[in-house]
Amino acid sequence: MLAVAGSQAAAELARLAGAEVLLESEPAGQNPAARRGIEHALSCQAEAVLLLSSDLPLVSRRAVKGMLARARRLGPRGVLAAPATGRGGTNALYLRPPEVVSLHFGDDSLARFEREAADRGVRFGLYESSALALDLDEPGDLSSLAAG
Repeated sequence: MLAVAGSQAAAELARLAGAEVLLESEPAGQNPAARRGIEHALSCQAEAVLLLSSDLPLVSRRAVKGMLARARRLGPRGVLAAPATGRGGTNALYLRPPEVVSLHFGDDSLARFEREAADRGVRFGLYESSALALDLDEPGDLSSLAAG
């Protein structure tokens, strides 16, 4: 497990969880951080990566294991995305191989990932998971978390 961290505090939390850490000297956002993680995975000869957003309060081992099990069914070239609640975003993304599509995290990223996969002839799937759907981007997201 690798965490790309934008602060010492985040890096320490990741280390306590048993993750290898790449500390960004100048955090530049989710896409550059994900790119750094992918580059590291490629340097270790990884055949696939699972990218998880860091603001998922309900994420669980079960959800991650479920997503990985579903991703294995995609075959040697595939993209599996876990949609975010609202704004068309993506909270988790499985890529096999790691550079099978470009990174498009942000508003409407889900449609962009799907469109690029189709353009490249790559299998694309959705992984619907309540544990991966809620991210904490706006104050209203905290209300959704409290409502359970």
